[in-house]
Amino acid sequence: MAVALAIAAAPLQAQQPENYRIHHAFKRAGLQGTNPSGSLALGADGTIYGTAELGGSHNMGTAWMLPPAGRLAVLHNFGSNSRDGKTPSGLLLASDGLLYGEAQGGAHDTGVIYSVSTDKNFSLLHTFRNAPSEDGSIPSGGLTADAAGLYGTCQAGGVGNMDGGLAFQMPFSGFGYMVLHQFSAQAGELAGGFLPASGLSIGTTGNHYGTTFRGGTQNGVIFKIAGSTESVVHVFDVSGSEGSRPGPVIEDAAGNIYGNAQLKGPGNKGTTYKMTPDGTFTLLHAFGTGDSTADRPTYALTLMPNGDLYGVTQAGGKYGFGVAFKIAANGAYSEVHQFGFNAKDGHLPTSALVLGPDGRLYGTTRGGGADGKGTVYSILPR
Repeated sequence: MAVALAIAAAPLQAQQPENYRIHHAFKRAGLQGTNPSGSLALGADGTIYGTAELGGSHNMGTAWMLPPAGRLAVLHNFGSNSRDGKTPSGLLLASDGLLYGEAQGGAHDTGVIYSVSTDKNFSLLHTFRNAPSEDGSIPSGGLTADAAGLYGTCQAGGVGNMDGGLAFQMPFSGFGYMVLHQFSAQAGELAGGFLPASGLSIGTTGNHYGTTFRGGTQNGVIFKIAGSTESVVHVFDVSGSEGSRPGPVIEDAAGNIYGNAQLKGPGNKGTTYKMTPDGTFTLLHAFGTGDSTADRPTYALTLMPNGDLYGVTQAGGKYGFGVAFKIAANGAYSEVHQFGFNAKDGHLPTSALVLGPDGRLYGTTRGGGADGKGTVYSILPR
C-alpha cells in the first residue's frame, strides 16, 4: 500500500519545467486579492499589471502591480464604496501612463469603467445604467485603445428593447461615451449576432474587430466596425464544425484574422482558426482530436514576430487544468505546458498570454499555487 501511494503521488512532485516560471502565488489570506483574471498589461520595464476577482480589503477584488524584482503591490481595493465596482476583469496600460479597466457592480450594479495610476490614484470614468439601457450593461472582454480613446463591449443592454449588447467608444477622460453599434437579441434580428462578450481588437488599418457568442446561425459571428459602419465578416456554421462561442480576435500585418472558439468543432472541445482578408476561413486546430486532450481555448491568441501563435485552454490537458499551446507558422500544433503538473503549479488559465520585453509570455491562473488562490506565471517560447 505504501508503494502504491508513493507512485500515485509522484506526478505531484514533478519538477518545474525549464521553460516555465511562477512569479507570484496569491495567498490564502487574500489581502493582495485572489483568483486573478482578465487581461494583463506589461510595462516597458517588465512590470506586470493585473486584477484579481476576489480578495482585497473588502473581498471584491483588487488591481495590482508586480515589478520584475519586487513584491506584488495593491493599487486599488474594490468595494471601498458603493460606486467603484467589484470583480474587475483586467487592465490596459495606455499611452498616457494610466491603467484602465472594467469591473462589475457600481451604483446601478451593471458595471463601471475606471482608471488607476501606479501611485494608486483611482478615478471612476463611467457608470453603466440598469439594463435595458442606452449605454449598455455588463462590460466584458477588456478594453483596447488608440489615440481617440477606449473601446469595448457590453454583453447586454442598449437602445430600446434590443438588449443584445453593444460596442462602445469613450475618450480617456470619460466624457463623450458613444455607442458604436447596437446588437439585437430580438426574434428575427439575430443574423447580426448578439452577446458580444470578448471586447474589440484594433486592426492594422484602424478597423475594429470583435465576436458575438450567439446569433448568426446560432454559434456566433465575427464582425468589423469601420468608422460608424458595422458588418458581419463571418458566421460560424450551424453544424458547429467551425466552433462555437468565439473569443477575441487578432489581426496580422497582412490582414489575416486569428481566433479561438470555445466550444464544438470536430473534436467538440473548441477550435483555433484563421480567416484571410477575402473571407476564407480555415481551421488551424480542432481540440479533442489527435493526441490533444486540451479543452476550451477561450482567450485571445498571441502572435509572435516569427508567425507562431500561442494560446491557453481553460480545461483539459494531462492533468485536467488546462494547457498552454503553440501553433507554429508551419501549422504544427504542440502543448508547451500542462497546468497542474505539481501541487504548486497554477490551475485553470484566466488570461491571454502577453509578450514581455524579456521575450517571455506572461499569464495568470485562477487557481493553484501554494495556497490554491491563483498564480502569475511566464513561459519561454520555444
